[in-house]
Amino acid sequence: MFAAVNGLAQELSVLTRDRLRPLLETLSTRVDSISARVDASTPTLLAEAERLLKQLNRASTSVNAVLSTSNRQHVDQLLADLAATAGNVKQVSADLEATRSALDQLLAELHGTVSDNRPELQQAVADFGQVTRSLARRIEAISQNLEASSRNFNEFAREVRQHPNRLMFSPKADAVIVEDEQP
Repeated sequence: MFAAVNGLAQELSVLTRDRLRPLLETLSTRVDSISARVDASTPTLLAEAERLLKQLNRASTSVNAVLSTSNRQHVDQLLADLAATAGNVKQVSADLEATRSALDQLLAELHGTVSDNRPELQQAVADFGQVTRSLARRIEAISQNLEASSRNFNEFAREVRQHPNRLMFSPKADAVIVEDEQP
């Protein structure tokens, strides 16, 4: 039994010397390396943490200012106004729906009226077309008469400019031959 324990002790000794010791040395080297990095970056980390805390304090102060009593009252009033506006929007929406329904009914009635009066409307349009054509012919005749009158007036004005004395003295009458009437 001592021989077995002695063999076990030798294997433990070899295992410790060949396997565990190099592992512990590597682990120790790694821990030392990590420790050195932590030691080197600790001042930077602390400075960043301090800067972050200052920013958080400023942000907290800003949030506290925003959440002041007067601002909370304004926000409460704003929310109350929004709720009232939402109620008004519901009422306006209901009113618009009623108006739309009334317009739909009016359009239906108007469609019926137009459909019922379609022959009369068509006759009125036809009559209006005849009246318009008749007026166009008469306006054309009036326009031609005005054009002729304008030419005559221009001739008269030209004659007056050339011979103004004819307005004062009339020219001798043309010789007219009168024929006797026979019974």
